[in-house]
Amino acid sequence: MLAEVRVLIERARAARISLDGLLDVLPPDYWSRAAPGSRWTVAEQLAHLAAADLMLATLLRAVIAGENAVWLGETSDPAELLRRREEPIARMAGLPRTELRIEAGAARERVNTACADLDTAMLGASVEVAGALDRWGRQLRWELRGYLVYWAAHDQSHEAEIREAIATTPELSTVALTQRRRI
Repeated sequence: MLAEVRVLIERARAARISLDGLLDVLPPDYWSRAAPGSRWTVAEQLAHLAAADLMLATLLRAVIAGENAVWLGETSDPAELLRRREEPIARMAGLPRTELRIEAGAARERVNTACADLDTAMLGASVEVAGALDRWGRQLRWELRGYLVYWAAHDQSHEAEIREAIATTPELSTVALTQRRRI
């Protein structure tokens, strides 16, 4: 594995270890909590991380296969990208906690495995995310190396939202909505 990629994998691994430590001590009833202003519960946060890893693993396989310009989620349509992101989140968030954590670990392992096959030239591949535009309305492009830097820090922002969710007393409307979802 390239040294540059190994550093990013280790950063992502450290962030995931921190998140896993938090999830290890989280009471079962806290998995349905969401931070104020967040639309995702703790379970949905973890499902999102798993879904993002699955998309990244697919993207990496395309780069390894020789594609020099790739779209996240294999689509240039923002609505389709949203659907492809939300579908696995909804599926995984409904899993029992243990199974969700296994799915998230397996998704991360797919990324790690794919990263082992990257070479230096592949890190210059162009990554595009449907709907991500610059201030002039043009499609944004990242080099794969820059996208991987962002990915390595991704868990940290979701861990922060989870910490906020568990530190905040749920509002009565949230409790009622959660009960409705369970019925």
